[in-house]
Amino acid sequence: MKKKRKQRGLAIVELLLVFAILGVIAVVIVLASGFIQKANAEKSFQQFQQTIITAANSYIEKYRDALPASELCINIPYQNLTKEDLLQESDYRCDATGIVSVYQDKSKDNYELYLTCKNVHNDKVVYQREGNPNECIRANGNFAIQIVSMKEENDGILQDYLTSDWATGKIRLELSAYSPYFYPIQEFQYSLDDGQTYETIAGNELVLEDNIQGKIKIRAMDTNHDYSTEKNIYVKLDNTIPIPIIKGMGLSTPIDTGTYVSQNVILSGALENNPISAVQYDWYSCSNMMDISSCAKVSENTEKYQATSNGIYRVKATTSAGLYSYSSPFEVKIDKTAYQIRVNSSENTLVTITNNSTGNRSTSSIAARVGDQITVTVSDFNHTVLATYDSPNNLVFGTANYQFGNKSNTFIMDRSDMTISVS
Repeated sequence: MKKKRKQRGLAIVELLLVFAILGVIAVVIVLASGFIQKANAEKSFQQFQQTIITAANSYIEKYRDALPASELCINIPYQNLTKEDLLQESDYRCDATGIVSVYQDKSKDNYELYLTCKNVHNDKVVYQREGNPNECIRANGNFAIQIVSMKEENDGILQDYLTSDWATGKIRLELSAYSPYFYPIQEFQYSLDDGQTYETIAGNELVLEDNIQGKIKIRAMDTNHDYSTEKNIYVKLDNTIPIPIIKGMGLSTPIDTGTYVSQNVILSGALENNPISAVQYDWYSCSNMMDISSCAKVSENTEKYQATSNGIYRVKATTSAGLYSYSSPFEVKIDKTAYQIRVNSSENTLVTITNNSTGNRSTSSIAARVGDQITVTVSDFNHTVLATYDSPNNLVFGTANYQFGNKSNTFIMDRSDMTISVS
């Protein structure tokens, strides 16, 4: 009997030991199960993360033309991925206002998730990161504006416009943009001061009519006030028709049209207005004062022209934009003749030079004999006349300022503002 009780006691101890071992095993199993479940959950969300990235890459490929390639990174609203059916939420659901940032630089991890995500089965947060990436601006600047066409319009005729060329008339820029954020484009804007201020464009066509040479910034804005990247356009438009004039010049004194001079005349082209493009001057000699068709080109692409003989001249001014006009005619009168007056008296002769415009006179008494000659010559462009006694001594007896005019009278030389007489 004792032996049987001993065996039964051992059986109880063994049973307790078995229970203890089973308990430990159960705890281990529970812990292991928890770790496995957690690991599976983490693996499951990692797979969901990869699904998000795949959806983001698909989104970028779909809207490649609307997204600026120059940006460091692209911010994509999470809700866009679901609205585009690029991402299916099952076990996990993320905040629709979150952002998926995809970097253009493939040398590093090219995505960051700014999301709050929960397990839909237990409503537990499985991932949370707030804020925006430093390199990206949320939504703004992350879609592109495009120029559909650039046209130059003159008298209703359109032709393609190249920004390297000068244009006249109007420049028409047709614009387009598509916001990948599912907001309609509200308006297009342009800036003439490098983005300091912007003006609204009527519709999607920017029409330029005023003279301009330089940079224009354009951008688009959607109804959520998200802005596209800015695009720079360089244009050159000049609608100013040049108004040329001619200025005559001697060595140091201005000369008016129709004025007699004794030496060559320097003609200079100038403008009465201010085109913004460069101007080329071409010179023409004309046979008729009023008829431009009578003119023939005598020199080109020079601001000055030297007239060496009598003639009628015009200058043609042409802007880089191709607009041009002719000046009024400028008449050059050159008379280089030395005039002589013969003395008809055997007595001493009093020679008087009178400036008719001022009344000033210069007189000199010379011992001129019958047959002697008094010669009048011109010394320089200052309209100074030197009257000389044509004798072995070549005596200078007077000077006067005058304008050349028509000669008259057989005995005296009478000009428009000076008279030389012998008494």
